[in-house]
Amino acid sequence: MKAKTILITFCVVAVFLLIALPAGAQAAPQGIVESAVTTAFYLALINKTLVDYLADPFKKKYPAADMWWLMYVSLATGAVLAWVSGVNIFGPDIMPNVLVARILTSIVVGGGGKLLYDLTDSATA
Repeated sequence: MKAKTILITFCVVAVFLLIALPAGAQAAPQGIVESAVTTAFYLALINKTLVDYLADPFKKKYPAADMWWLMYVSLATGAVLAWVSGVNIFGPDIMPNVLVARILTSIVVGGGGKLLYDLTDSATA
């Protein structure tokens, strides 16, 4: 339980650091996060951890409940995290419209790390 508390604390601090970045910033100080894609991976990890942490009491109280709706909660919270942080994984060559690129990035981060990995893996293949 103590490790989970430490992880949640780390995630909350990371979210506050990302929110504190100036608008349009795509990375934290040099060496911590080096690209927008890496930032998106971190946001997807933070999102998954927060949603799992918040859903645990519900899962314990109602173990037989169908959790299909949790996917939509994750999508919404991930989209908010990505939007607030200002991350954009689509460069101007791929998506010249910045607003559309940020909306798509928000959806990708909300979709989780697997979706982000699938997109970047197919782009490099």
